[in-house]
Amino acid sequence: MSPTRLNPDMKIPPQIRTHEREATIRNTQIPVWVVVDYINDGSKPSEIKKWHPQLTDDDIKAVKVYYKYHKGEIDHYIHGGT
Repeated sequence: MSPTRLNPDMKIPPQIRTHEREATIRNTQIPVWVVVDYINDGSKPSEIKKWHPQLTDDDIKAVKVYYKYHKGEIDHYIHGGT
């Protein structure tokens, strides 16, 4: 399967699954906010993929795009919101 091309203006990339509680990375149960928190703490994609080997480079790019348009929602979870 070829990687999905990401449009940086796409508000919800195909790799992101949204539902009532929180956004997760499709085909995983990893919340978007967890990956954003790693990125905000300075982690590199290679480190994140080492901790979560099921993630791809496209998944991490999709998280960044999603965060661009949903910063308030994701920051709420990072800071302990439910």
